[in-house]
Amino acid sequence: MSPDESRRSLSEADDRLRLLDENVRDYAIFMADADGILRTWNVGVERLLGYREEEFVGQPLAMIFTPEDVASGAASAEIQTALASGRAEDERWHVRKDGSRFWAMGVLTCLREPDGLVRGFAKIMRDTTERKLAEEERKVLLDREATARREAEIANRVRDQFLAAVSHELRTPLNAVLGWARLLLQQDLGAERTKAGLETIARNAQLQAALVDDLLDVSRMLAGNFVIQRRPTDLMGVVQASVDSISPGARAKDIAIECRLHPLEAPVVGDSRRLHQILWNLLSNAVKFTMPGGRILIELHQDADGVALSVTDDGQGIAADFLPFVFDPFRQADMSGKRTHAGLGLGLAIVRQLVSQHGGTITAQSDGPGKGATFKVVLPLTTPDPDEPGRDRLGPSLAGIAVLVIEDDVDSRDVLVNVLELAGASVTAVGSAPAALASLSEFIPSVVLCDIGLPGTDGLSFVESLRALPAERGGCVPAAALTAYAGPADRLQALQAGFQMHLAKPLEPSDVVAAVATLAGQRPEAGA
Repeated sequence: MSPDESRRSLSEADDRLRLLDENVRDYAIFMADADGILRTWNVGVERLLGYREEEFVGQPLAMIFTPEDVASGAASAEIQTALASGRAEDERWHVRKDGSRFWAMGVLTCLREPDGLVRGFAKIMRDTTERKLAEEERKVLLDREATARREAEIANRVRDQFLAAVSHELRTPLNAVLGWARLLLQQDLGAERTKAGLETIARNAQLQAALVDDLLDVSRMLAGNFVIQRRPTDLMGVVQASVDSISPGARAKDIAIECRLHPLEAPVVGDSRRLHQILWNLLSNAVKFTMPGGRILIELHQDADGVALSVTDDGQGIAADFLPFVFDPFRQADMSGKRTHAGLGLGLAIVRQLVSQHGGTITAQSDGPGKGATFKVVLPLTTPDPDEPGRDRLGPSLAGIAVLVIEDDVDSRDVLVNVLELAGASVTAVGSAPAALASLSEFIPSVVLCDIGLPGTDGLSFVESLRALPAERGGCVPAAALTAYAGPADRLQALQAGFQMHLAKPLEPSDVVAAVATLAGQRPEAGA
C-alpha cells in the first residue's frame, strides 16, 4: 500500500471513530492510559455522566465510581482484572457530575501492543437504571406477595385452630347443661342430686355466657365500638372483689395469693366493671398457669407515672418467641388439640383494649418457660369529669317511669319485669308484637324494651310499625332492642329500623336499668 493510500485509510478510520463517538449517545465510550487517566471522550459521556470533554479528559478513571467503591478499591480492582484477563465486566452504581447515581453495565478492555505492552484501557458503559429499578420493584413485590401469603397461611391456621377451640369451649359446658337437664326432666333424682344438677347447669351456663361475652367484646374491639363508662372508682375495692372471686379456684390448687396494696391518694376514674374484668382476666390466667402449691403476688401503688397494678406468678411462664404476641387476639402459645389449658385466647387481647380505653398501658414480662410471668397495668392519674355524673351500684331510680316489655321467652320476661320493678318502674309485659301494639291503645309507655327474635312479627317489624304511629299514640316513644344478635351489623340494623339502643343478651340488670333511665331522659345521680 502506498503512503498516500495508508494516510487515506488512517483518515477514514479516524472519521469512522469520530462518527462513532459523536453518534453513539446511548453508550459512554472513553479511553484511559496505562495509569488510569482518562484520555478520550464521546457525547455519550456527557449524556450519562454530565461531563463536558474539558472536564473529563485528564481525570482519573475512579471519578465515575461512587465514594464507597473508591474507598473499597473497586476502580483499581477493575483495572487489575482487565490486566489479568483482558477485560473486566461489572454492573454497579456510578456517580454523575451532579452527584446523582445511576446503575450501569460496563466493560473495561485492556489495550495492548502486539509485543504485549499495555497502551491503555477502553471503557464502554450503558445506563441500565430503569431495568435495575424494575427488577428491584419486582423483587419487592415478590417479597411482599410471599410475606402476604405466609401471613395469610398463618391467619388461616390460627382461624381454624381458634374455631376448633370455640367449638370445644362452647360444647363442653353445653354437654353438662343438656345432660343434667335431661336427667332432671326424665326422672326424680332426689333433693341432693337435683340441687347438684341445677348448680352444675348454672355454673356451665355462666361459663358459656362468659365465652359469648368475650367473643362480643372482641367483635366490638375490632369494630371500634368498645366504650367504657368513666366514673370515680375505688380501685382498691375492685382488687379485693376480684381476689375474692378468684380465691376458690386458687384454694382448689393450693395457690397462695398475696396482696401488697398501698392506699391511693384519690379514686381512679374508670369503668369499675371493666376494671374488674381486667384484673379478673389477669388473675384467672395466673391461677390457670400456676402449678399447685404456687404463689401469686398482686401489687398496687401510686407513683409519678400513675397507678401501677401488677400480677406476678411463679408458674408456667412465657416463651420468648411468643411474648411479642401474648396480647394478640386468637393467639395462644398452644393451640393444639393436646393443649392442657382451656380458653379461647381472647382474654389478654380484651384486657389490652380495656387498658387502652382507660388511657393506660399493659406489659408482659417473663424469663421463659417455667419461670413465671408478670403483667403490669399502669393507669394515668386523672380527675373526674364534672360533666359526667357518677352512679352507685344499685343504679338510678326508675320511679314514675312506665316500661313496656315485649319478650316471648317467659323466663327472660319475668327477669326483666323483676329488675325494672325493683328499680321502681311500672311495667307492662307482653309476649308478642301484636299484643304490644294493642296495649298502646290503653296507655303510652315512657320506654319500650323489645326482643328482636319475636315469633311472627319480629322486633324490627314492630318498631317500624311503632314509628308509623302518630306521636300521641306512642310513635315517638324511645325504644331499646334486646337481642342475642349482637354483632355490629345487627346493631346498625336495629338502629336503622327505629330503635334508639341495642342491648346484647345476656343482659346485666344494672345495664337494663341504666338504659331505661337514659331513654326516659333521666341521668343517674350519685347517691340516688
